[in-house]
Amino acid sequence: DLSNNNLSGEVPSNGSFQLFTPI
Repeated sequence: DLSNNNLSGEVPSNGSFQLFTPI
């Protein structure tokens, strides 16, 4: 979920940026 990170932009196919989090 977008609320789980500080990134912004289009949501990936899995609907989560957990794989792209800088932390």
